[in-house]
Amino acid sequence: MSIGVVGVYDSASHSLRFIHEFSESRVAGLWEAATIIGIHPVYHQRTSSTLPDQTSSHEQDHAPAIVSHPSDYVPMKDSLSDLESYDEKTARRCDDLIASLAAIDKGQAHFRRFESWVKDTISLCFIGDLINAEEQITTGNQTKRFEVIFDIVGNEPPWQEIKGKYRTHRLLVECKNIEEPTDADFSKLNRDMLSLDVDVAFLAYRGSGREPRGKVLEYQRSAFINSNRRRIIVALSEVFLTQCLSKQTTSKCRNNLNKLWRDHVQRWLAT
Repeated sequence: MSIGVVGVYDSASHSLRFIHEFSESRVAGLWEAATIIGIHPVYHQRTSSTLPDQTSSHEQDHAPAIVSHPSDYVPMKDSLSDLESYDEKTARRCDDLIASLAAIDKGQAHFRRFESWVKDTISLCFIGDLINAEEQITTGNQTKRFEVIFDIVGNEPPWQEIKGKYRTHRLLVECKNIEEPTDADFSKLNRDMLSLDVDVAFLAYRGSGREPRGKVLEYQRSAFINSNRRRIIVALSEVFLTQCLSKQTTSKCRNNLNKLWRDHVQRWLAT
């Protein structure tokens, strides 16, 4: 692991002082993930008052090569005077994702771009609820490929119900860069859910309405009934995802998703 920061080492107090180009909290998180930290000096400033004997004396001092508790050397808080706030970063990222979707043409030729967009959008909208996003996961025997999988760590609705009642701790997301997914798309996702032993999955598509309707809803119901009313596929349209981006806070996005989840479970699939 390499953390590109500039700083100085105080040999008297055996402490490190860094000049950061990004958040100290991020540096702290990276350091906590490492077991051994090596300090690699780049240069040492020489002043005009330095005497030859002082230089040779300094060269004989050996700085420690390993920091055993790196978090002890990180400042307690960020410098707010020169750092962009998290809310500003989130708002800018949401605007960028909304704008980038317009540049993704619908169709099979651009499915990977839409897949990456869905992964980035869900990761941002539900940060803290879904982590460890993985793409294009292939099974050991090369017979199946899963597009996007998240680990579910959130405990607020609907995640608590999805993890508890429906035994789903890893969220499978299938992405279709088309206006209406087909019955075959839902059937394939249903089989993938069976192979992963999960009862809830999301299918993202380029629908022009917030809620699934028409043939899309019929395909969802068919997949639900064919699984003995056990496995639930939640349809996330392009409109729904962009609405989440416009809300720009995780709590509002979670509430938006919870309403969609309740509609699936209690209204659309239950009938």
